[in-house]
Amino acid sequence: GDVYKRQEVLYEDMIKQLNNELATLNKNLMERNQTIGSINAAHETQTTDFNKKIAELEEEIQKKEKQIGEVEDSRLKNESTINKLNDRITTCLLYTSPSPRDRQKSRMPSSACKKKKKKKKKQTTKKEQKKNKKKK
Repeated sequence: GDVYKRQEVLYEDMIKQLNNELATLNKNLMERNQTIGSINAAHETQTTDFNKKIAELEEEIQKKEKQIGEVEDSRLKNESTINKLNDRITTCLLYTSPSPRDRQKSRMPSSACKKKKKKKKKQTTKKEQKKNKKKK
């Protein structure tokens, strides 16, 4: 009977020790679960903040794209207006004869002088035509 009592005491001590270890493990597990819960909450907060920031940036991008579109429309309208005005503008080259005091014959480049001579011939023929009409 004595051996059985000793074994029974040993088993009870082992059971108490195992229960203490189990309690410690449960306590550690609860602490880890709390830590994990805190990490998850922080992660959710960060994710929410991140998603808000993404939404704000997407909204800002849409506004900028709209502004770019408006600027492009304005540029195209201005370009069209400029093209219409350019179609109406005629260029005129004003040639002045050198003064008698000027010793150079001409300041015009030779190519411009040739064009001028051709124009003079056309103008003289028109003058002659007018004279001929008057004579008649």
